[in-house]
Amino acid sequence: MADPAVPPAHTPKNYTASVATLFTGVDCTGDYFTLRPNGGHGSERLKVRSVVFA
Repeated sequence: MADPAVPPAHTPKNYTASVATLFTGVDCTGDYFTLRPNGGHGSERLKVRSVVFA
């Protein structure tokens, strides 16, 4: 389980060949946002705690 004292990640970038689905909660829970492959990115306002690649 993630340590709640550790702040969430921000400003995500996806340099993989897969779609990245980012989640606000640990264990891929909570609200989510997808990043396209090969350079997709989110703003520094996007705070995430887990990711899955498809």
